[in-house]
Amino acid sequence: MNKFLIAIICLFSLSTNAQVKRQLAEQAMEEGRFEEALNDWEDLYEKQPNDFYYQQIVACFIQLEEYGDATDFIEDHIDEQPARAELYRIDLGYIHLVDKDTAAAEDEFNRVLEAVYRQPGLAYQYSERFKKWGIFKFALATLETAERGNPNMSFDQQKALLYAEMGMLEEMYIAYLDALARNPNFLASYQNVIRFNMNRDGNIPKSDVLKREIIGRIQDGEGISFNRLLIWVLTQEGEYGQAFRQLKALYRREEVQAFELFSLAQSAQVAKAYDDAIQIYAYLETLGNNTPFYADAVWGEMSCKKSMLIANGASREEFLQLNTEMKGAAEGLRASSTLPNLLLANAELQFLQLQEPDSALRTLEKALSVSPEKSAIHAESMLLRGDIELAIGLPYDAILTYSQVEADFESALLGQDARFRKARVAFYTGDFEWALTMFDVLKKSTSKLISNDALRLSLLIKDNAALDTTYLMLERYASALLYQTQNRYDEALSTLDTLDKLIAFTSDHPLHDESMYTRATIFNARGEHLQAAQLFEEIEAKFPKELLADEALIRAARIYQHELMDLDKAKALYEKVLLQHNNSIYAEEARSAFRKLRGDLNS
Repeated sequence: MNKFLIAIICLFSLSTNAQVKRQLAEQAMEEGRFEEALNDWEDLYEKQPNDFYYQQIVACFIQLEEYGDATDFIEDHIDEQPARAELYRIDLGYIHLVDKDTAAAEDEFNRVLEAVYRQPGLAYQYSERFKKWGIFKFALATLETAERGNPNMSFDQQKALLYAEMGMLEEMYIAYLDALARNPNFLASYQNVIRFNMNRDGNIPKSDVLKREIIGRIQDGEGISFNRLLIWVLTQEGEYGQAFRQLKALYRREEVQAFELFSLAQSAQVAKAYDDAIQIYAYLETLGNNTPFYADAVWGEMSCKKSMLIANGASREEFLQLNTEMKGAAEGLRASSTLPNLLLANAELQFLQLQEPDSALRTLEKALSVSPEKSAIHAESMLLRGDIELAIGLPYDAILTYSQVEADFESALLGQDARFRKARVAFYTGDFEWALTMFDVLKKSTSKLISNDALRLSLLIKDNAALDTTYLMLERYASALLYQTQNRYDEALSTLDTLDKLIAFTSDHPLHDESMYTRATIFNARGEHLQAAQLFEEIEAKFPKELLADEALIRAARIYQHELMDLDKAKALYEKVLLQHNNSIYAEEARSAFRKLRGDLNS
């Protein structure tokens, strides 16, 4: 065998042995057998004194609390590697720290700082080494020393991260703002940093300090990036009115586009800050044809006003006034793509708030005539027309209307919605077998609301069939629901009274909670809010495991919050949803409302 081949075999054997020993050492460390690991690492280091083996040996000494041996080892390593002596002195200083010799540790660290001042290019590597050991004070001092040694160097972002680790938020903000001043393209990254440091309730900690620093830099003329950052911070805090004033000033100086105003209005609308959204939309309207957002702003303003009146429980006179405004707005948007949306919203108001179904149908005809067939807005208008037809006593016309939407959007959510409404009409009119067939299919809907309602009604039919194959009780309940849909509340309540007497002797009859729930919704629709809220609470208390329990509780909470203005009671009920019905589809709504009532920002 030639000598070259023998040499290759020997090298391969040594390499394999080293790899096996390394694996054994790593396994020993994972299992806490540090003495065994130390022996293996020392053998490997003796054959190949590299930085990786060095760090493993230091780690073993620390775990074994053999600080004297660690000191000797590091000093010997420094003698072997004099070019990187100061880097290893950080490790040596850490050993002195854990050995409670603070003075010796600071002597080593100060020697490191002196080296960094002479060679600022070492700062990042040395700062990271301090950071590894959790010595943030000297990690920061290393960067600051390098900046003094070379004024052209800047470590703002690295310093900001260290300030965050040390809980020094004010200093962190300032460091990031310094970085933003040097590089305006850093804005998006800084926004992500602020978002990351928000507390779990979505608040920006020490936001007053941050805003003060930003405003100071704006006043010093440091660039539009700071204006944008201030607007973003105000938006995160829900201060849309203040954000609008800042953004409007920039728009007047032609430093931003109208789209940013429109986007801010949409954000305010989504956050239900309707007053602020209306103000911004109104300003966009004053710009007229100078921007492409006039029609969208008109529609946005009308939509916000409608939502705000509903949320505030407005009077009929206020809804009548908005109805007049909507009609006028529609006249001004004759050629706009937003006109169908506005007409549909107006029809909803006429039907649901003003209870004028004939006016609503006429408005819907206009909406259908100006919306593209098979478009979503056309389908939504058709669905509302079907609801109105059902309400005025034309259930079979409603089924035909829903069927058109189902055919046009067979596999989409709108099609599933239309199918559910068809099934519901069948339920109202006593065709329970056909309704059950459709409800069983709709239980698999991708919409949680549709699947939840379909499951509830499916179980209701099955449970009643087990008790009464003639469906007599269920027919009475379905009649009450139909009367309710038609706003014939007295007849609905009378039917429920009769039903309650018939099922009174069966304590676990599946219609008990359903009857109470329907009665509560009628009370609420008639403005008898306290009775409604108390009845919703009673449903959850008596039937906590039934499907209606979480929905009854969330509806009670909404009434106490928005109608009765009993915020403490509402907060308690929202919390109860979270604690006792945490898997409810209403859990997210309850969480947001609870936080807002508790006084948290950005909820």
